[in-house]
Amino acid sequence: MKKNLIFIAVFLMIFLGILFFAEGSLAATYYIDFDGGSDTANGTSISTPWKHSPGDSAATGVPGAANLTAGNTYCFKGGVIYQGSITIDGDGTSNDNRITLDGECAGWGTGKAETTHSRAFNPSWTNYSGSIYYATLPDNVSAMTPWFENGAMLQVAQDPNPPSVFQWSDINTYTSVPLSSVSKVGTTGYIVDSANLNQSDANYWNGAWVSVWIVPNVILRAAITSFDPNTDKIGFEIGSANFYSDRATKYARLNHISGIDRAGEYAIDLSANRIYLWAYAGGVPANIRYVSTSEGRIFNLAARDYITIQNFTMHSFRYGAVYNSGTAIGFVFSGNTVHDGGETTSQKAVMYVGSLQDAVITGNTFYNARGVRGIAFVGGSNITTSNNTFYAIDGTGVLYMGIAAGLIHGNLVYGLLDTHGNGISIYEYSSNVVVSNNIVRAGSYLGITWQKSTNLTFVNNVIDGEGIGWLTQGGTTTIVGGYFRFIHNSLIGTPYGNTLQGYNTFDTVVVRNNIFSGGDLDTWTGMDHNCWFRNTHTADGDVMEPGGENAAFVNYAGQDYRLKSTTTCKDAGANLSAYITTDIVGVTRPQGSGWDMGAYEYVGVSTDTIPPSPPTNVVVS
Repeated sequence: MKKNLIFIAVFLMIFLGILFFAEGSLAATYYIDFDGGSDTANGTSISTPWKHSPGDSAATGVPGAANLTAGNTYCFKGGVIYQGSITIDGDGTSNDNRITLDGECAGWGTGKAETTHSRAFNPSWTNYSGSIYYATLPDNVSAMTPWFENGAMLQVAQDPNPPSVFQWSDINTYTSVPLSSVSKVGTTGYIVDSANLNQSDANYWNGAWVSVWIVPNVILRAAITSFDPNTDKIGFEIGSANFYSDRATKYARLNHISGIDRAGEYAIDLSANRIYLWAYAGGVPANIRYVSTSEGRIFNLAARDYITIQNFTMHSFRYGAVYNSGTAIGFVFSGNTVHDGGETTSQKAVMYVGSLQDAVITGNTFYNARGVRGIAFVGGSNITTSNNTFYAIDGTGVLYMGIAAGLIHGNLVYGLLDTHGNGISIYEYSSNVVVSNNIVRAGSYLGITWQKSTNLTFVNNVIDGEGIGWLTQGGTTTIVGGYFRFIHNSLIGTPYGNTLQGYNTFDTVVVRNNIFSGGDLDTWTGMDHNCWFRNTHTADGDVMEPGGENAAFVNYAGQDYRLKSTTTCKDAGANLSAYITTDIVGVTRPQGSGWDMGAYEYVGVSTDTIPPSPPTNVVVS
């Protein structure tokens, strides 16, 4: 009996060991080549790749019957455009046993794999007039469906012309009409404009849209539903929104053939079932793609755990590149380039992800996004967004909403385009979030905003208003309590008097060792030892730099925000070693006789202005 028990114990140990070992040892690599693969192949080598990935509804055969499986890597051939949408249909089990989708595997192909859910459009084109051609529309498109040429987004015709396809929200280019020229009846808005709406044909504006700046500082895009040539008045659905009552209304006319006056513009005529296009390349349009109204996003995380998506180029999308709803643990998104896409009605984000836990978004580039934000995290915990670049985004670059514990570090954010194109925003009862070592060039919008959130730390950031922008703003008077730490930041380049607002809603405040170009009041307890470019400030340890940006920085015009050796902001700060011991590029503080103010510690001649990896010495509790 004893021998039997020993035998059973040994057998169980061996069996469990095999199971434990199998979790890692059974991992496999599968290969996907949309151009040269076949779903009847086994997918286990570069010579027998699949055409589709598991999780793609278009997959048949072997990948159609398979699920994405823990431990496996799915390699997409570099340089090949993968056309389709992939819903993750399996879970990894741990950080060491992930599902990895990789767009750059061991030199297979050239460069990164491309992913898109756009479709090729190869119709017969007919010349309409000059450089403008028309063709019959495909099925399932709308007036605002995005279109592309060689991966670059085309511009729906807009009058007046915007500076670029991704600056269609720039109200400085819109037509301005006085208060007396706008009205609202029920849910219909009306605009009278005798200079631009003076056509005699009552059907002239059929199929066209308007883009209107309305309360509260948002852009409404809506189809024109009526036109009265006798009064030069158009009507459109405005819903519960309202025109401004204290200033002129600004608007632009969209999607009309008369607005096609330069390369890269188009108009959709649904009644005639045509697209009119002046191609970027000129002549007969070629290499045109579109996204149908049946498409959503390229990758749907689908509440799956321990998923890595890396090294892809994602472009030509409708709503965005990545989406998630429902709790997902351990998501990693790294080394990707995401560009050119977005539909005006989506108002979501290139990456719109809810309820993530322990997620890392790092080393990516996001640009040329129309009608969408960069990244929006809605609910979740322990989320890191680091070392990414965001530019030409038609909305906020990085948005945290209801995030418990997060890090936003080392990102470069600039060229945001929408009226709500904030650089970094922390909203809706987020807590314990550190915003560190970022460079935000705010332009005409807000660099950093927060609302109804607590225990916030902002350290070593450069927020540059570039001569026209606001810099930071609390945005709410709701008392949220907790602490607010704003230390070693450079808030510069703004013509406005107040650069920092909203910190009076916290229990404890530390605002020290910053550089401010605004004329803020510094009467709050905990706001001292700062360097100011204007007005007189008398809080303990405050210093003045009346020469402004050019006196403080090595080359402000060239976006070199390091301190000059002669600035009064140098060696004048308080000892903040209880909170942070390095600057934006990892230099140990202090280097001289005292702590320098602003994001950079003065070290003499240096060329390194790139923020390092996320720090481990930031105090957040």
